[in-house]
Amino acid sequence: FAEAIEASIQSARTPAIATAMSDVRDALIAGQSLSGSMRAAPQMFPTIIVDMVRVAETGGKLDQALANGASYLERRAE
Repeated sequence: FAEAIEASIQSARTPAIATAMSDVRDALIAGQSLSGSMRAAPQMFPTIIVDMVRVAETGGKLDQALANGASYLERRAE
């Protein structure tokens, strides 16, 4: 995950996004789960998304949860 997040940091549209994603990356490198790492950036990831990822981490459906979370965030942005 850290490599994918690093790519998103490099392509971030704003410094705020880059900073939030850096916080997530740092938490991942420190050994936190993805959902725990996402909690480090509440301005980027609503609680509902973090909870979806947390459940998916234990249930083995992380790819689906990430896709659903991305769709949710896109709809919310519109």
